[in-house]
Amino acid sequence: MRAMASGAVAREAVQEAEQPWISLPEKVALSWSMATGIITGGVWVAVNDQIVSSGFLVIMTVLFAAGAVLGYVHGGALGMLGRPAAMGSREAVRRLLRSALYEIPALGVAWLVAAWVGLTGATGPGGSLTVSAGVVIAWAAAVFICLWAAVEGWQALHNAYERWPHYRIGTAVLITTFGVLAVAFVRARPALWGTEMHVTAVGAVILALGATVWLVSPVVIVVLQLARRRSA
Repeated sequence: MRAMASGAVAREAVQEAEQPWISLPEKVALSWSMATGIITGGVWVAVNDQIVSSGFLVIMTVLFAAGAVLGYVHGGALGMLGRPAAMGSREAVRRLLRSALYEIPALGVAWLVAAWVGLTGATGPGGSLTVSAGVVIAWAAAVFICLWAAVEGWQALHNAYERWPHYRIGTAVLITTFGVLAVAFVRARPALWGTEMHVTAVGAVILALGATVWLVSPVVIVVLQLARRRSA
């Protein structure tokens, strides 16, 4: 028994040594937390000009914090499911817990980006050149962070699909759900939460994609896993 336990510990040590300094689960959790915080605290505020003149900093910070927490939880779950084949579940959990150490400074950077993005409504004719330059730089940084989150998330999703026994059924369900939601949202053009502005056709499709990924996909995964256990 001791030899088996020692062998397991040795294998975990070897696996840990073979992993990069920042593993895929850490990068997914970190990037999704930053990107979601920027979207909710920066982009969301930017499309609602009224927020800029009424408690901008407080509202922006609250929205940013909510998005960052939601992004970290979802990113961590995706990183755990989509961890590399050579990484065990315990190692993935340890890496995710360790990522909290550099999550704070990373979110500090993301908060600054979100704050400047949120000032988009303050730019325009007669506005400050410094503010305009800061907003442009912030938008460039926001796009870069969101693209980084998309790349890391896609890699984790690819890994998760490879080890998901019901990926064909799940994919068909998610594609069908996305199609139904996209058609419904394009026809109805839902209003942005807290505003009277309705999304465009492109925004409706993006909203349908977000609802499919964030809300429907976890339910599909859990239902299929429960069905697999019952049939086993």
